[in-house]
Amino acid sequence: MEGLPVLSSPLFESENICENCSVNLENSDLFKSCCIVATSQRDWCTPSARGIYEDDLPSCRARPPQIKDLSGFMSADSADDSIISISSEVNMSKRLRLEEYRANLNKDEELLVEDSIAIQLRRIKLPLVWKRNAQGIRFQDLKEQYYDEVLNMLKEYYLPNDLLYKNTDFLNDEVSVECYLQRVLAQLKNCCSIIAVDENYVFEEFDEDGNVIPIIKKPFEEGKIKIVGVLVMKILTKRELDRVFSSIKMIQGDAMKKCLDIKIALTRRVDVFEKMDCENVLRYYEMCVIPEYRHRGIGYQLLDAGLYVARSLNVPVIVGIFSNGPLQKLASRIGMKPINEINYCDWRDEENELVFDDPGAGNYTCALMAGYVQPPPPPPPPPPLTPEELAKIPKVTRAARQEALTKNRALTKS
Repeated sequence: MEGLPVLSSPLFESENICENCSVNLENSDLFKSCCIVATSQRDWCTPSARGIYEDDLPSCRARPPQIKDLSGFMSADSADDSIISISSEVNMSKRLRLEEYRANLNKDEELLVEDSIAIQLRRIKLPLVWKRNAQGIRFQDLKEQYYDEVLNMLKEYYLPNDLLYKNTDFLNDEVSVECYLQRVLAQLKNCCSIIAVDENYVFEEFDEDGNVIPIIKKPFEEGKIKIVGVLVMKILTKRELDRVFSSIKMIQGDAMKKCLDIKIALTRRVDVFEKMDCENVLRYYEMCVIPEYRHRGIGYQLLDAGLYVARSLNVPVIVGIFSNGPLQKLASRIGMKPINEINYCDWRDEENELVFDDPGAGNYTCALMAGYVQPPPPPPPPPPLTPEELAKIPKVTRAARQEALTKNRALTKS
């Protein structure tokens, strides 16, 4: 190699064209590199000389051209130094690219992990939708942010219309109202209650001049929702009720005591857990639908959605106290039956006076009803195939069946 010069374009007898890749190296920026490679008696046109990795493109090999004159060029030592520097630069470039590629992969993986965690946290915050009806009503879990709105709805629409609370002049007893709201709030924190939401309701906003501001509809978890009904529920276990404790402190107000006396009498006269042979039940406490959404079947669908909650929690029995005839009919439609009843005309106070003297037409008893949670109905069968679809199904002949049987026997023997 000593004394061997580096080549340049005017000294080549043949044209500077690679025989395999047909690249004209005379005007190429990498011509000097190719000359150095040729001087070292290596392949004339290699991927490394052209700045291409061996993994990306197979090497293209050609014979080095003949030299006409060797005067006026650098020495072989300088050529060898150039070869070493170029090969080190190529290797360094390859390492840097590999490191950059691996860093990008790690960054992408970290982003995917962060996205998956964000999605999971968002799903935890979202309410669970149990069902929807054809009228655009969605039945979903009740979240903590809507507790105050539900309590106000019960106070405004449920207490004035319920048979028990209406006959005891409940709203005029502030202590009883406060005690009732505290008890309901404790039941809501059990996280089993559900609400009915109108998905088609549009909230109107007005500017300073009284003009309606157009509102862009947002997903239900981001914007306001229109709550049209609520079903307050709680899980009761036999082990918890067996504990000895006093609930006197939780009952305050004369009207509250009158309403709870008849409910306590209903539950004490019969052991629900023994009668239904279970260890836990899902108790229906209060159900309310605002007036403008009544007589649309929302009450029945709330009771039916409670069955979905019971199935998800593996609770075998649902139970509730229903104070009027229409509610008792709705409960019977989902499979609940009365296990204890008290006639309003027989329920009297210590002075032998009727407590509920105006129950209304068709309301004769206050009933404790219970029922087993049935498995969900099977999905509807698929529609029958049309003649065109039947014609596309290939017919299996007897010979094809015999051939398939022969193959299966051969496979089992082997």
